[in-house]
Amino acid sequence: MGKHLILKFDGAKLFRKTDRNNVNLPSKDNVIVSHRSYEKRDVIPSFVEPITVHQISNMIHVLFNERPVPSLRRCYYSKILYYFNKAKDSYIRIDTPKVSRYIDKQDYYYETTTVKKALENSYNTNVYVNWEIVKNYIGDEAKFITFVNKLDELLKIKSQTIPFVEVREKVKSLLTKDEKLDLYAVITDLKNIKGLVDYFGAYKADNNGVYSFNKSIDCALTQKNSTSIVVNSGIEKAAVLYGEILVPVSEDDIKKLKSSKGCANLLDGGLVWIHDVIDDEDLSTQGYTLVGSISDKKTTPNKNK
Repeated sequence: MGKHLILKFDGAKLFRKTDRNNVNLPSKDNVIVSHRSYEKRDVIPSFVEPITVHQISNMIHVLFNERPVPSLRRCYYSKILYYFNKAKDSYIRIDTPKVSRYIDKQDYYYETTTVKKALENSYNTNVYVNWEIVKNYIGDEAKFITFVNKLDELLKIKSQTIPFVEVREKVKSLLTKDEKLDLYAVITDLKNIKGLVDYFGAYKADNNGVYSFNKSIDCALTQKNSTSIVVNSGIEKAAVLYGEILVPVSEDDIKKLKSSKGCANLLDGGLVWIHDVIDDEDLSTQGYTLVGSISDKKTTPNKNK
């Protein structure tokens, strides 16, 4: 009987800005290309799809204590075919909400955050709030689940399937005053996360008892106990991806994994770790994509350095 690893990944940052022809748009971000040199990210090709067999293969190589092989530049050693084929036979599910790109109205981009703060921008406290920031801000799994369940109940959707900025718009436009106050009461009861009320926009009554919707405060989630806990508005945007990967393994693979650290990296700064091992007869791939079926077509580099 075969088995599969259930891997979870989180915080995988994807720097991707392309036009409708998948030509890289100008980027302020730099990448290291050799020991003492770097290039702008937009002059280096990347993959059109966010995660392909090549990134999964490198992650699996590291997981099994082997060297990863660069996918976008020349290298003097090759991938281990056994692990590359294992990557092709794996399944992936990206749980980060998709949003439509304004250029061609297709779902290319994911919920984003802003990184690499510039010195001249160091006093700007605006943030691009996403689910990862909200979860870190709340700082407690039970509280986070209670908050999400209340949103699901009031909005009548699975709120985590859409970007958090869209959740705010739904809270502002679809809920009645009493429903808003119900949400705010839950937030208040959870303690120490009142910044979420400010982010959605608090209701207050005037002298005549008439409630009005106050302006929401984007920076509300940047401060907690007077200490910044998230990256403030910077000079480049990155999508933050999280989800699961199912990797087929044999008994020999499992033995080798016992000497592994049990974790690896994915994209920029993403952490992948072993969550569980499951028998194939208990495996369901519904909602997952076969990694081998994902296109590994590359973008066209920006020639204007």
